[in-house]
Amino acid sequence: MFWRRGRAAPGAKLRVMLTLLSLALGSCLAVQQAAETPAAARSRAEWAALRDAKFAVPAGRTAFELLNEMNRLLGSSDPFLRDNVAYEAAARWIYTDAALTADEQRRILGMWTANLGAGLGEASGDAAFKRSFSALSLSVMAARENAAPFLTQEEFDRFLGDMLDYFARERDTRGFDATRGWIHAAAHTADVLKFLARSPKLTPAGQARILAAIDAKCAAFGQVFAWAEDERLAQVVASLARRPDFDRAGFEAWLASIGPRRAALWSAAPAIDPAKFPEVQNLKLVLRAAYVALSLDADPAPGAQASGALRTALRSLR
Repeated sequence: MFWRRGRAAPGAKLRVMLTLLSLALGSCLAVQQAAETPAAARSRAEWAALRDAKFAVPAGRTAFELLNEMNRLLGSSDPFLRDNVAYEAAARWIYTDAALTADEQRRILGMWTANLGAGLGEASGDAAFKRSFSALSLSVMAARENAAPFLTQEEFDRFLGDMLDYFARERDTRGFDATRGWIHAAAHTADVLKFLARSPKLTPAGQARILAAIDAKCAAFGQVFAWAEDERLAQVVASLARRPDFDRAGFEAWLASIGPRRAALWSAAPAIDPAKFPEVQNLKLVLRAAYVALSLDADPAPGAQASGALRTALRSLR
């Protein structure tokens, strides 16, 4: 049977439609793959050259575009690309040069925050690089927010909540790898919390949430801090202590809760529960480092109340 000109048989129509759909899907996939593989357009040597040029933005490009392109570098197993390129570029363009608009900063913040979920809950694996170095880069964003606020109160509260949620759920405790450099997730998250703890947008309830998060991390870490995590967490405590609206009562209540845990640990001495030792020891290390940090302040007045409370707590923990 012949068909009239201009009309196709039903089977032919279906084949044409399927062919067009296949071409459309293939095109979309190619575009997506191109967007997800910017490394093909820029080699390690080119990233190194950009750094050597002190991150001068090339003609025709913007810092925002380059930070998006660098997002994959945060998860690289190459410490140079993670630390010396991606993180240093973020610090330069976002904080030092203020090269991004408020809207661009929000979009980068959203991208880096989304990275925190990559493999979250795993205690090892390469996905930790992306989580940890996204957190480190977010510390730059938090510092920028303090210097030139761009977040609403609602956005700030969400930022804080996202960081505390990540902090609680991160299980990778590795510090430094001889061949692949720093992982250091707890310390990098502490860097973000340090700046969030200084924000005028932080409420007294937010102060309590941060202290509770530090307490929980000391307990859940599962081992005694070995890579200066205590010193980085101590900077968070010190930042809270220097606030003009420092919640002294809440702080002292937190300190008071530590003594009974130490007493319980050593109640059957010399026998102890080894699973409980890291919690008590980590808390003591954080308090000691916070006390030292406040004692070294050129002007000790802002942190004087906390410093006195820390000294009393540390005497009881000897």
